[in-house]
Amino acid sequence: MTNTLGYTDQLKYSMAGLRVLENALGAAKACYRAYDTEKRTSLGAGSTIRIVRPTALGAPQALGTGTATALAPEGLEMTLSFAREKNFEVTDTDFAYSGQALIDMHIPRAIYSLVNEMDQNIWAAAYKGTPWVNNTASTAIGVADLAALSRILEERGVPIADSANMWGLIGPTEREALIQLAAFSQQQGAGESGVAVQRTGQFSELKYGFNMFSSANRPTHTPGTMADAAGVAAAALIGATSLPVSSVSSSGTVKAGDSFSIAGHTQRYVITADATATTGTIVLSFAPGLEAATAGSEVVTIDVEGTKVKQSVFMHSEYIAFAMGPLPEYSNMGAQIATATDPRTGLSVRTSYGWNQASKKLLFSVDILYGIKVLNPNMAVRSRQA
Repeated sequence: MTNTLGYTDQLKYSMAGLRVLENALGAAKACYRAYDTEKRTSLGAGSTIRIVRPTALGAPQALGTGTATALAPEGLEMTLSFAREKNFEVTDTDFAYSGQALIDMHIPRAIYSLVNEMDQNIWAAAYKGTPWVNNTASTAIGVADLAALSRILEERGVPIADSANMWGLIGPTEREALIQLAAFSQQQGAGESGVAVQRTGQFSELKYGFNMFSSANRPTHTPGTMADAAGVAAAALIGATSLPVSSVSSSGTVKAGDSFSIAGHTQRYVITADATATTGTIVLSFAPGLEAATAGSEVVTIDVEGTKVKQSVFMHSEYIAFAMGPLPEYSNMGAQIATATDPRTGLSVRTSYGWNQASKKLLFSVDILYGIKVLNPNMAVRSRQA
């Protein structure tokens, strides 16, 4: 059974890993932190959990005249697709004398490696999950771009005043450009926070409505070859997530993360699966579902921007969910295994060690299990830069 609190010889290593994980979270801290509503104590790779999405409360009403909104959060399924491990070996003699060193040095490094990969997976899901895009006005991102990104989100109904949950996920190139602006790094433009940026090169507080998070894991996107192609939609029902489009390049391609628009629709759509045209027709898989039925004559414009390929993401936390699950503790397996789970955040780490007969060393493993799911494609926008 998963250990939530308490100590055993092995559990202290898992608890140490959990503490490091809580402090080392990167892009995950910008996500909606979902949890398994069934609160199961043992899950495996590919397990499906039930998470909830917050209820929309609707418009305010006159005092004393309104009807209370029944809180009925929408239940969603999330697959814990990522079961990841980081292993290292130590001799039995070294292990006997270096238990604390494992905690102080090796376990944190294992966690940092796992978190770095976690960031890459979150970012890939985040940029491929929203259809809304903004190309930077010049080569580098600037204040005008931040204002445009905020406007796009506000137009989509995102509560941009909810500043604690507004995030800008950017890369080193974008950070380099922003910290050189007076609005970010000079006292006369940014006050004392500008002075702090000069000292650290990092963002210390909210800027233009966004909490900035910079990482080298900011992705670049390789688009399809059907650049700005105009095609004709087939007839499809409202809510459909697949649409044949004819009169396009005979062998053109689209990639997951490309986007398109349909004449007469206010909603844009993001392509969720790679596809190749056959004899002038391509079948697009996309999200969200069609806002209105198509009659079969609407013009479809496919956007596969090939120059501005660096993908920063500006979003509200409820755009994308992140959840972890506790891995099982096996008994009678010839190994010491313990899982530590924070009951408040749902973060979970398993550690184990056992004798490796082949190498004559102790094999130590740090393991995590997590899932990522886009909740609302309209609560984020990509900033595309060359």
